Amino acid sequence: MYDKQSRIAIDLTFRKGINTKRYCKDIDITNIQFLKICAADCLKKKWKRRDTIEFFVKLIGTNKRSIHDIIRRGDKDLLINVAANYIHDSLVNHNLHFIPIWYKTKVDESSKKVRRIGIQHVSQQLFDYVAVYSMRDLMKRIGEYQCASIPGRGPVWGMQHVCRWLRNKEVKYVAQLDVQKCFPSIPQDKLLAMIDKYVANAEIRWLVHSLVNTFESGLSIGSYLSQYLCNLYLSQLYHEISECMFIMRRNKRVNYVDHVLFYMDDILLLGRNSKLIHRCVRETIEYAQMKLGLTIKVSWKVSQLKDNDFIDSMGFRIYRDHVTMRRRIFLRARRAYVRAVKHGVPTVKQAKKCLSYYGNLMNTNSTKFMRKYKVIKISKQSRKVVSRESKIRCAAT
Repeated sequence: MYDKQSRIAIDLTFRKGINTKRYCKDIDITNIQFLKICAADCLKKKWKRRDTIEFFVKLIGTNKRSIHDIIRRGDKDLLINVAANYIHDSLVNHNLHFIPIWYKTKVDESSKKVRRIGIQHVSQQLFDYVAVYSMRDLMKRIGEYQCASIPGRGPVWGMQHVCRWLRNKEVKYVAQLDVQKCFPSIPQDKLLAMIDKYVANAEIRWLVHSLVNTFESGLSIGSYLSQYLCNLYLSQLYHEISECMFIMRRNKRVNYVDHVLFYMDDILLLGRNSKLIHRCVRETIEYAQMKLGLTIKVSWKVSQLKDNDFIDSMGFRIYRDHVTMRRRIFLRARRAYVRAVKHGVPTVKQAKKCLSYYGNLMNTNSTKFMRKYKVIKISKQSRKVVSRESKIRCAAT
């Protein structure tokens, strides 16, 4: 259990609302320049999508050929202004009409998990960007070592920090936990209560409520807003582990664990003491269930790190002195490069596969593999193939 006096102080602070900072006070979500930035970033890679074209056809009252001509001429600012004005009018009038989210079941090739993906119309994605950009101040609450779906904090970033932590020989124990069905199982009422607690701006609260209520249950996988709300919601658990789980020994604070890292809903704990790390796991499970309404999978494990042991996380096998790729990812990468080498010049499909694994190879100790399968040469060829194919497609449109 926590130190008793500290736990009482924390509970009193929570109940009284002492030091509860509120965010986003001075944000005007109807500012037209702000909305232009949101619209431009949202539409950046969506100009050729059918729903984008149909969206502007309906707004402007023209035909698809005219919209294609505007995009081809490079007059995208015109369409961005149209989108920004549409968002502005909808927000000012509190009149949001969304096309229902279309859901499809997809098997993740990497983990073989079955996921229910929500595909949103571009008209709703525009408001997702407005909500996320307006809550940038609140996003500061996301933990320092929470990664995934945050710019600059991908799997390589997380892997590099774990490597640095493992250089300390005193870190001997690792615990790995996973939240069961994290996105769809997040209680919407508790999530929105958190938003209401920390967001001072009534307009932002109304917008987030409107967007979350369009989801089938919990949060929708595939939504731009969902990935940030998930990180924000789990930040409560992150801060609980890193700041509130400790004991006092000889008037000195001793944390249950030395390091905490979240890769979305995957939790990695590193520590020196087996008893304390087991206690941390038990209290994490209890806090997630009682306070957040989330269930930790029963497959959690605590293991001792010996010299040749590794941590399998974020797609990597992380040893104390080197890093390799996860076995199934390595096999797929080797297959992709073997086929590209046999083909001479890779096809478009082969080129895209090779480039998708290039980052994993460059950030692991795979020198012999890269030399044997001519990874640098094939990757250069693949870039040219993908670039040429992209130019052809642009010319065709």
